[in-house]
Amino acid sequence: AGVMGLGQPAQAQSTKQKPLRLPCGAGLVQQRLEPRLIPAAFRLADVTAGQLRIDFAGHSTFLITSPQGVKVATDYNDFYRAKELPDIATMSGWHPNHTTDNIQPSITYALKGWDTGAGLPRHDVRIKDLRVYAVPANIEQDGITFRFPTAVFVVQSQGLCVAHLGLLGHVLEPRTVANIGRIDVLMVPIDQRVTLSFAETIHNIKVINPKVVVPMHYNSKYTVEEFLSSAKAHFPVRRPNSSNLIAQKSTLPQKTEIHFLLPPYFSQGF
Repeated sequence: AGVMGLGQPAQAQSTKQKPLRLPCGAGLVQQRLEPRLIPAAFRLADVTAGQLRIDFAGHSTFLITSPQGVKVATDYNDFYRAKELPDIATMSGWHPNHTTDNIQPSITYALKGWDTGAGLPRHDVRIKDLRVYAVPANIEQDGITFRFPTAVFVVQSQGLCVAHLGLLGHVLEPRTVANIGRIDVLMVPIDQRVTLSFAETIHNIKVINPKVVVPMHYNSKYTVEEFLSSAKAHFPVRRPNSSNLIAQKSTLPQKTEIHFLLPPYFSQGF
């Protein structure tokens, strides 16, 4: 690509622009306040305006709760379950750790991140003070077929934006980054087996440029330590010694930080 660029007129190179990148939920009225992350020691009633509660249930499943009590479970499946049923269930991949057909009647939306026969997922749903939308990823291109088609699911409430990368298996192109929008808290898979290498994951973190990154989708402590060791060359690494947190509308870190949330099935000595 660099060689091709040398043959282009200088004027053409200077006028080429990246896709416009808007805040997530740009069509909604948003409060222009900085978000903040707080280690969680709270009850459900403590989730107030301008906040989102994030509970790590394990693997790639998180329960995200809005101030009005709307709940989203990411990668809803039969193996890792949050303590409360969600109103919205997202499922990024079609294998067992990431999806289920066992959808309780109280779940209003069950959103799958791959083509189930109706085309690429373009979900965009809202309940009270919370919105969830999907950006397709792992789409076959240039003869490359990904094992697990997926989608990036974005949860938005009052301008606070949380993105779950699902089973992302490629470096993000500018158009996808633009469609995802500006993200405050980002969940990234770090398995290095069905998704990306650490170098590719760190690249995607940099182009999305969130305030806080939460690692997910790993099967051993060794993988976690290896990723954190690689990441600390690029970002500060925090270990809040908790499985949950509250993202709040005030002040997040000025630059990206990695926050390792304890899986609830591991000891506090992780």
